[in-house]
Amino acid sequence: MELRRFEAGDLPAVRELFRHSIQTVCRGDYTPAELSAWAGRAGNITAERLLACYTLVAEEEGHLLGFSNLEPGGHLDCLYTAAESQRRGVAAALCDALEAEARRQGEKLLRVEASRTARGFFERRGYQVQAAQLVPVDGEQLENFRMQKLL
Repeated sequence: MELRRFEAGDLPAVRELFRHSIQTVCRGDYTPAELSAWAGRAGNITAERLLACYTLVAEEEGHLLGFSNLEPGGHLDCLYTAAESQRRGVAAALCDALEAEARRQGEKLLRVEASRTARGFFERRGYQVQAAQLVPVDGEQLENFRMQKLL
């Protein structure tokens, strides 16, 4: 597995991974309507947005395994892995790299809004829940958790 910076040409694969990951990996934690609303936001992911921050992709033999990005101010925005790449260390490798970059940038605190599905992953990495919140997405209310970790 190789981690590298996101390039604009990665956008179609990133959007498809986002959609498919939500629809498969998260289906035990959200209703079909919630999953549909959430996955429908793939079009909101733009190359400009991902290039404007520190965005990494994980790939193997040209196949996208996951992606994640760190926004200015210590906010981990996205962390998605392909359904077939679950439990292979992809999310951990991406998160390790973003945490290292946040430290390099001088951040002392890293924040994330974790889904029900991702909450345990982040807790095992030392993130603490600050609050549960409901986020309106296309007529649905998706629960996630505001979490943070001291670096």
